[in-house]
Amino acid sequence: SRMGTKLSPNIVNLRPGDDDWLKIRPGTELVGTVATANEEIVHVAVFTTAIGTEYRLRWRLTGVDYYSGGTWVTLSGPALALSEYSIISTTSWNDKLDFADGATGVYEIDFDTFSYALIAAAPICRQITTFAGRLVASYITELGVVYPARIKWSEKNDNTDWTSQGSGEEDLLNTPGGIVDTQLG
Repeated sequence: SRMGTKLSPNIVNLRPGDDDWLKIRPGTELVGTVATANEEIVHVAVFTTAIGTEYRLRWRLTGVDYYSGGTWVTLSGPALALSEYSIISTTSWNDKLDFADGATGVYEIDFDTFSYALIAAAPICRQITTFAGRLVASYITELGVVYPARIKWSEKNDNTDWTSQGSGEEDLLNTPGGIVDTQLG
């Protein structure tokens, strides 16, 4: 599912044709220009704000770009250290987009300033989502140890506060009888 630098400018959506040859799916288009030389694209997403503004985004090994006026523009923010195997997880927080890279933490993209920043108190995690006004992180890494069944959540209505009374964590393996039916991640 990863694209090398030779394919990165073209996101091609294929389907099998009647003759069993792969064909471009109708309604697809080429978007923008190539990524920086020797840099792969590891994730793409489209984010739509509450008022309907749409942003096309791509994550490169070292940063995030948005599509504007026919070209890709780099968001300002700290250099990322992604690999071709990095898994990016995203969720919306008001009119911002939060993302986790699974290795260094959770970041927030601010489309008013076209920048992103690390949420310093958030845990290193593989998945994030929002629930009941909280940012919820799962598959946590702490001090280099991976806890696949651990979840953590922020204070209600504050995705930057992970230590106040309304925040918390739980290991989901504590089931009656010690048996877990299914665990994904």
